[in-house]
Amino acid sequence: MNNVTVIVPVYKDWATLSKCIDSLKIYLSREHTVMLVNDMGPDWQLLEGNILASIKGYGNFIYRKNEANVGFVKTCNKAVLEWDGSDNDILLLNSDTEVTKGFLEEMQKILYLDSKTGVVCPRSNNATFLSVPVNNNGKYVSAEESYQIYQQVRDFLPKAEECWTGVGFAFLIKRQVIREAGLFDEIYGRGYNEENDFCMRIREQGYRIMKANHAYVFHMGRVSFQDETEELDLRNGSVLLKRYPYYWEKAKEFEQKADVIDYFADILTDVIYDRRRVLVVLLKDMDRRGLAEVIAQCQDSDTLRQCDYQIAASKNNVKAIRRKFKRRVVCNRLENLKGTFHIAYGLSEPDEGERLLLDRHSLIMAVVEDFTDLNIEEDVRRLVGLRDSDVHSLREKWQSNLKKEETGRGRDMGREKGIRKVKDYLYRNHIWTYILWRGMKKKLVLGRGKRRN
Repeated sequence: MNNVTVIVPVYKDWATLSKCIDSLKIYLSREHTVMLVNDMGPDWQLLEGNILASIKGYGNFIYRKNEANVGFVKTCNKAVLEWDGSDNDILLLNSDTEVTKGFLEEMQKILYLDSKTGVVCPRSNNATFLSVPVNNNGKYVSAEESYQIYQQVRDFLPKAEECWTGVGFAFLIKRQVIREAGLFDEIYGRGYNEENDFCMRIREQGYRIMKANHAYVFHMGRVSFQDETEELDLRNGSVLLKRYPYYWEKAKEFEQKADVIDYFADILTDVIYDRRRVLVVLLKDMDRRGLAEVIAQCQDSDTLRQCDYQIAASKNNVKAIRRKFKRRVVCNRLENLKGTFHIAYGLSEPDEGERLLLDRHSLIMAVVEDFTDLNIEEDVRRLVGLRDSDVHSLREKWQSNLKKEETGRGRDMGREKGIRKVKDYLYRNHIWTYILWRGMKKKLVLGRGKRRN
């Protein structure tokens, strides 16, 4: 197992960089090297003075600076391919991160699981599909809350899982891979999607990208790019998709196969929700009288009122229910359902297809006679908890459902796949048309929201 050179490109913002350096001093063994590279941002002289004062007396910390501002991609390439003359593996680490105890040791274990693991990334509070929790139902989750959730679920997650690509905030690369494939393509300019391109390139050479579930690095996010983020992401995403047209489809497949504990981490822990999340399932068509009775039951249920509950209704019933409950009606098709729920209650047993979809969004489905006398707390206590035996049974059920979903996926592509193809074509070949289309779509959505209010 090689030692590691940690490359930290620096552009601005001493407040976050100082936290990054302090965390490395505490949690990085001195056998590893840290190279801080100043990319000559607006306050480069101030940063230089602060960095040199901060690393004084730490022999494994090195300071370098570019002759002029060249951007993240070129800075990484120069640091790794020119300035670092060692045979060390490379950890590219954003300056707006804070590492935690044992993070690198865990990442190294995964990197050397076999000869075909090329890149390893840790978990974080702000790292797209590597974030904890993966699902948050639109609720803001602070860095502290994310770490609390992570600490509760960490030991129940597999130590390593393959992912389609990596996330560049903390990107550990095996030296052998760099010898064979180089590093980043400088067509990506100042940054964004360069790590995805790199991952696709090494995949074509037979390497895998892994996530280390038992390693965690805090990430502030978007400190350097700020207002440029969306423009850079769109332009560079177009370049990526031209080269690898299958990229988003494959990425989605991998994300759908996330471990069940990861997928339901927000529900299985007690950190971010003040109230139970309940789904009321009304997918069977009812006559007017039956529908009125069910609506009355929901309105009269003190237990439901104490929960954050949503309603999934059939197409024929959705309008009548929406008149009474307004925004509580989330969909008239389970395929449109989003988020996670502690429990789903229905008046009838769902068919196999409905059951698969409900299992993806709720830990348990309960059939009840009516909605007036629910005992939600007792039912939730009987849910799968974070105990080894329960986790095992939940994971078995999850894996079985994934196989069934895979079998039925080919029948369900249809319209959604067609729309995806059109969007990807515009993204690859007509980026400004795509941007215009997306902007118009946002305005239409916002307009509808204003009319509802």
